[in-house]
Amino acid sequence: MTDNKLRWKTDVMKAGLQLKAESDEEPAEESIEVPSYTTIVTSDKHLLYQYKKSIACLEAGSGNLLWVEKAEPAEILLSPGEKNVLVIEAESGGLMAMALAGTGVKIKSKKIQAYDLLTGKKAWKDEIEADEKVRWVDTHPDFLTVVHKNGCNLYNYATGEKLWKKDFDGRRVTEILPNAEGTW
Repeated sequence: MTDNKLRWKTDVMKAGLQLKAESDEEPAEESIEVPSYTTIVTSDKHLLYQYKKSIACLEAGSGNLLWVEKAEPAEILLSPGEKNVLVIEAESGGLMAMALAGTGVKIKSKKIQAYDLLTGKKAWKDEIEADEKVRWVDTHPDFLTVVHKNGCNLYNYATGEKLWKKDFDGRRVTEILPNAEGTW
């Protein structure tokens, strides 16, 4: 930033075209429109970049492309310690999703997937599927809180499995905090 020189240049579109060719979809357009707030830089200098229906991870210092994963996120988060990239998938179809399509705003679906930051491989055997569309997610240091329309549950970062057998049933959950007895 101090000398205004280009340090590296990486073509993430080329990787995206390769993904499309492997999946027999139509080729991507020549240019990429990047919605606001789609880039995350981790503390160890990895760059997560979202474009169209893909997420790319690059080394920020060198520009080396580490991985590209086909996904359509409504929101991207990092787990504590930044080991995993958490992706709340976007809702596809429906009138509201179609109405917001051109705005860059995406409706959250019921599904959350985790990818290893360094390899891009899925971190969990199965994705999390909430009972209803995800309202919000909290990355607590010890667990992942997933709140949906009718309640919430806590999940293990390493496996994506529920910590509670049944979802807490309650509308308008606004915060999850431990108390002195260790209950919530």
